Amino acid sequence: MIILIAESKTMLRDEAPVTEEEYITHRPYFEAEAESYMHSYSHLEVQEVSSMLKCSHSLAVKAIELAREFPLKSSGLRASEAFTGVVFDSFDYTSLSKESRSYADAHIMIASSLYGLLYLTDIIKPYRLDYNVTMPDEEKNMAALWKQKNTIRLVKLLKERGDTEIINLMPSAASKCFDWKVIKNFCKVRVPDFRTPSETGRFQLPHAGLLKRMRGHLLRELVEKRGQTIFNTL
Repeated sequence: MIILIAESKTMLRDEAPVTEEEYITHRPYFEAEAESYMHSYSHLEVQEVSSMLKCSHSLAVKAIELAREFPLKSSGLRASEAFTGVVFDSFDYTSLSKESRSYADAHIMIASSLYGLLYLTDIIKPYRLDYNVTMPDEEKNMAALWKQKNTIRLVKLLKERGDTEIINLMPSAASKCFDWKVIKNFCKVRVPDFRTPSETGRFQLPHAGLLKRMRGHLLRELVEKRGQTIFNTL
């Protein structure tokens, strides 16, 4: 089983020292592509980044700073620590047992607008990007740019690991980073349909914040019970 989740926009900026051996051992699979994107990013003007990310001037300045610091690999964070959004907070990786953390490390992958696909143990640099962002000199947004590469990578992993199931806990924007028609030829894809009861008794889609918490809680349950509850929760 492979469980797919999305990156979060919020990330820690307080990086930890990284040895050369750690960097080599936990280097993201698409590190070279990420380097290339950040190199282009680092040469943009503040107004260009502000327009590209649809963010404030101050956030654009910080985004460029991160891009310019990206080549410095003597510091970084594991993906499990770097992302701080609601899903990751609700999942609460650090409070898992050692055995559950090992299971999570092997079975969870993060769809990243910069790195393509990440394991929780991959060491990454903080960045600011999004799936629907179109970089200068590119005709496609980041989700479209990653679609083929992520699909090939995922299918290869399915074959290598002998996995026959993917649990998709991603929002629609992140899901566009994959070609599901191709992937479904190699495994069963399950997508939880999260609902909450309304005052009328009918079930409705939860608001964005609650939906993220529900994804995080289900992710934790899947990890703690080694995926055995999935048929009861979907």
